[in-house]
Amino acid sequence: MDTDALADHVVFVVASYLMRLAAGVPHQSGDAHAASLYRLIAGRLQSSGNGDEMKKFKENPRDAGERAVVRYLVRHHLEQNPGFRSVLFDAAKVLPSEQADNPRAGVGARPQSSPRYGHNPTTPATDDFWKTGGAKTVAAIVLVVLLIIAKLISWGPGGIWSSSLTADSTCREYLASSPQERDAAVKDIGVQLHDSEAGSPLRVINTEYMCGQAPDMKLGAVLRDSQ
Repeated sequence: MDTDALADHVVFVVASYLMRLAAGVPHQSGDAHAASLYRLIAGRLQSSGNGDEMKKFKENPRDAGERAVVRYLVRHHLEQNPGFRSVLFDAAKVLPSEQADNPRAGVGARPQSSPRYGHNPTTPATDDFWKTGGAKTVAAIVLVVLLIIAKLISWGPGGIWSSSLTADSTCREYLASSPQERDAAVKDIGVQLHDSEAGSPLRVINTEYMCGQAPDMKLGAVLRDSQ
């Protein structure tokens, strides 16, 4: 499990645990381990001066922005501190198999159904699918996909991804958006600010780092300070 996947998994498990606590859900088998993960990341962020961000996350674990900030900070510490990475990785491994396989358990997830009383659901015959016009259906779908790809290519790289983020958006909103939106925002806002390195990988990395340290800062201010 790489650092991105580990950070995603741990933050999701902790957020699910905090939501169950807030909702008064009865104790589950994985709660003790989730609480242990919470203490590990809370202690790390507190010692690095990011205790306020962890507090906001605990108070509102459903908020995508709060989760994105904590996920970024956890990932940063995993990359910078091998000891913390090893401890957190070992702690994540001891989660009960049910919760590790389905971190949404206890937060509205439905268990997969299984055959009962010896009954197994039937599956459609492959031969019948192709005999009843399935080949034509697949060919039509492939054609539509190819047409869409051709249209995207004709638009050029700048037309495929766009971002709703602006210079007035907060870093919290920036970190909660998709990687494609973040890249597009850094490029678009950088161009507006006449940044000669607008959209460069280094500018994107620097923006993510600065936003992780100051989630309430305006995105435009961050990019101006980066020039």
